[in-house]
Amino acid sequence: MRVGIDIAILAGAKTGVETYIARLIEALARSDRAHRYYLYAQAPAPELDTPGECVMKAGGGWLRSDMWRQTWLPREIARDRIDVFHSPFPAYPLLIKCPLVVTLYDLCWRAVPEGYGLGERCSQRWWLDRAVRRARRLICISKSTARDVVNLYPRSASKIDVIHAAIDDRYRAPPDEDRLASLKERLGIAKPFILSVGTIAPRKNLGRLVQAFARLLADRGPQLQLVVAGRPGWRSRDVTETCRRLDMKGEIIFTGYVHDDDLHALYAGARMFVLNSLYEGFGLPLLEAMAGRTPVIASRASSLPEVVGGSGILVDPYDVEALADAMWLVHTDEALRRHLIAQGERRVSAFSWDRAASETLDVFARAAARG
Repeated sequence: MRVGIDIAILAGAKTGVETYIARLIEALARSDRAHRYYLYAQAPAPELDTPGECVMKAGGGWLRSDMWRQTWLPREIARDRIDVFHSPFPAYPLLIKCPLVVTLYDLCWRAVPEGYGLGERCSQRWWLDRAVRRARRLICISKSTARDVVNLYPRSASKIDVIHAAIDDRYRAPPDEDRLASLKERLGIAKPFILSVGTIAPRKNLGRLVQAFARLLADRGPQLQLVVAGRPGWRSRDVTETCRRLDMKGEIIFTGYVHDDDLHALYAGARMFVLNSLYEGFGLPLLEAMAGRTPVIASRASSLPEVVGGSGILVDPYDVEALADAMWLVHTDEALRRHLIAQGERRVSAFSWDRAASETLDVFARAAARG
């Protein structure tokens, strides 16, 4: 079987989606030597480790990404006689004739519309409509996302497979203490710190995290700092304006985008990890934090309870006081911390890229066989 995969997105900075695509492809290449994989990009992904039967094909770099996907890509797919094509997002090449598999991560644009401009919401809906109709199989990365898709497209239920993401093995390794010390000095981290990771955007609910942290400092004193790691996104100024209004200068550190090795150190060095999002398709940083032996607090929203299981503290994402209380409890209750760390380590072992690759290969085979 010849499997084609669109990897053009890997040329940019890695967030959750890019990490998912890269690790899945590496697991497929590592475990499956019976089939040939054609990886299509405008520029090669420099960090992608693809042993085995993989062919990297890059070209059309002068085109806009949307034009590349509709012109250069379908031509190459036809030339390579691809048996099944995997689009890791709903925007697929419309002119392909082979069976199509599409991965769906979330319906954020619908769940939290205030986080997206009108044009982006319309584009997301346009592509999702077509992908759901055209695809032979749909991969959803959580049961939560699958429910959202079925609620919007009831007839899609029979073609959906839920395949969970996993974590990069580097997050399981002991942290580099020298790297952590250097990083803390460079960023101005001088106290035990709470870590939050993700693009700064409305659905991440960082405004309420900042308010909860401000309440914690007001009630308990300046014992902690808050570190927010992630690049600015849509309406990120709302969060910085909240910090300015609450006069949180020096107590909250915005790092910007953090590369994997530094992120690993931050996870391992944090007093706790908080993901208080209004909506997530999966919430990969929760697993990364648990692998680093860091207690986690997450909101009771969308997929996050599914990822956390019973291995973290869940709070109402709109309840600022409850979040402040949870952070103080995790900071001060050592017995609870030990329990959460042990539970987190067990929870992480339930997610595996090798399992995800095996399940994805089965989806490819079923999509191709129907042809």
